[in-house]
Amino acid sequence: MHPNRTFLSSLIVAFSFFIALPIYSADIKIDGVLDDADWSSAREWTQYYESIPFSLAEPKHFQKVLIHQDEKGMYFGFINEQPNESIRANKHERDNERANADKAGLAIDFDGDGLTAYGFTVSAGGSISDSIYINENQDNADWDADWDSATHIEGDAWFAEVFIPWSIAPMKAQEGDVRKVKLAFWRMVVAEMRVNTSIKGNPRQEKFMSLFHEYDFKNYSVSKIDFFPYININEDRIKEDQENKVGAEIFWKIDSGKQLNIALNPDFGQVESDELVVNFSQSETFYSDKRPFFSENHSLFDVKGYRFFYIINTRRIGSAPDYNCSKYTDSLKNMCEASQEGITDIDYAIRYTQQDESIDFGFLSASEADEQFSQGNDFYAIRTRKNSDNYSLGYLGTYTERPVLDREAKVHSIDLAGRLFLQPLSRYRLAAQPL
Repeated sequence: MHPNRTFLSSLIVAFSFFIALPIYSADIKIDGVLDDADWSSAREWTQYYESIPFSLAEPKHFQKVLIHQDEKGMYFGFINEQPNESIRANKHERDNERANADKAGLAIDFDGDGLTAYGFTVSAGGSISDSIYINENQDNADWDADWDSATHIEGDAWFAEVFIPWSIAPMKAQEGDVRKVKLAFWRMVVAEMRVNTSIKGNPRQEKFMSLFHEYDFKNYSVSKIDFFPYININEDRIKEDQENKVGAEIFWKIDSGKQLNIALNPDFGQVESDELVVNFSQSETFYSDKRPFFSENHSLFDVKGYRFFYIINTRRIGSAPDYNCSKYTDSLKNMCEASQEGITDIDYAIRYTQQDESIDFGFLSASEADEQFSQGNDFYAIRTRKNSDNYSLGYLGTYTERPVLDREAKVHSIDLAGRLFLQPLSRYRLAAQPL
C-alpha cells in the first residue's frame, strides 16, 4: 500500500481450493434443531455446577450436552432450558466475551495432556467465539478457526449444534484405535449473571484444564490440504503506476501429529486491525498476532516468561524495515528517507510441527523482502519438547539476522511445566534466554 497516492483503485482477485473431507456428517445437519437420527445414540452429559459465582451448587436450570463423532469430526448438541422471556439472543461480533447474550460452549484438549485446549462458544443468537488455553488457564482469543454452529429457540429452551473437524488443530499422534480426549462444557445465563460448568472450576481460577473430564474417541487418521492463492492488482491512475502481487498460503495437515504451513509472498491486508491502546508505562504495548499464518498452529512456540514477555514475538516479522540512510550521498539520502515505510513485505514463511505422545518438534523460518534502501531480516526458530505424564521439558532456540544494522541475535531458552503434589506447576514456568 502507498498512502501518499492521491487516488488508488484496487482490484483483489482471490480464490481458494480445498482438498478435504466434506464438512458435515451425512446424517447430521447443523441447523440448531436436534432431530437427526444420530443424536438418539449420542453420549450425554448432564452434570453441571454453578461456577460463577463459585458456589458449586446445582444449577437452577436444566442443561444437557449430546456428543457424537465420525471420521470428519466431533458433533455437540446443547439443550439449555430457561424461561423464554429471559433468553438473551442478541447477536455480537466474533470473540466478544462481554456481549449481553446467553452462551454455551466447550473446551477440547485433543491430546488429553493438559498442555493446550481449544475453546468454542456459541450464543443463543448464533454468534461465535473461539480461543486457545495454555498454562492451565491462560486464554488467547486471537485464534480463529473454521468450525460450524447453529442455534434454535423453541419454547422455554434454546438449542445449539456445533461441529468441530478433526483437522481444526494440531494433535499428537496416539497409538491404538482409541484417542484420549478431555472435555469441559459451560453455559452462561445472562439474566441471572451465572455460569454453569461441567467441571468444578473455571478459567478465572488457578486450576482449569487439569479438571477436564476424559473421553474415549475413535482414533481417526486425519489428512487435509487447504490452498489459498491470490492476485492483488493496485493501480494509480494519476501517476500511471501499477503494482501486481501474486502469492499463496498452504496449510497441510499431513496426519494427526504432523502439519506444514507455507506462506509465499503473503498478503495480510484483510487482517483485523489492532485496538487503540494509550500506554503511559515504561514497557511497550504487546499486541498479539492476528495474521492467520502466525496465529494458527503456533501454540508449540508460545514460550512465555514474566508478564507479556514471549521468547518469540511474531509481530516483529514484517514490521517496520531497517534503514541506514546516513551512508548515502545527499541525493540518495533524501530518496532513502522519503521511501521509508511502516511495514515490510514477507517473501516466505514456513512452519513445520510434529507432535506425538512423548516428543514434540517444530521449525519456523521467515524471510522479509529486500527493498530499495533496506534489506529484509531473516528469522529462524527450532523447538523441541519432551512430554511425560507428570511434566514437560522443552527447548526453544531462535536466530535473527539484521543485515542493514550488521547484527545478529541468538536466544536459547528452557521451559519446564508439570504437576507437583497434584497442583499445576505451570505458574512456576522457567525460561532462560542467554544472548
